[in-house]
Amino acid sequence: MTNNVVVEIAERVLKLNCPILVAGGGGYHVENTVRGWALAWRRFAATATSAISPSAMGGVMLASTEWAGGLRDRVLPVSAQQRASVEPELRTTIETVINNVFPLHGLEAPSLGRAASPVG
Repeated sequence: MTNNVVVEIAERVLKLNCPILVAGGGGYHVENTVRGWALAWRRFAATATSAISPSAMGGVMLASTEWAGGLRDRVLPVSAQQRASVEPELRTTIETVINNVFPLHGLEAPSLGRAASPVG
């Protein structure tokens, strides 16, 4: 998983139009964790009138030469075989969250058709 999914998830959560408390932990790679949280914060802090500019921070700015392309990770191609191998478990996890967390917050369960799949 790349940190690009952070923005995709943030955008989906923001569409719920409800209060959001963003909290989380770290990761195994400090520079990647910093980029991921900066990317998440940038998306959650954006308003309709504040455009999200494509920052060129990263790489050398973060004392790392591994990736110098900004906050977002490189897009990695996923084969149909890779997608098919993880999609059933992903769908099960999504259903578990919907069934156990959504009711606690009075959220209506979305349809889990192909369009709702995060990997679709």
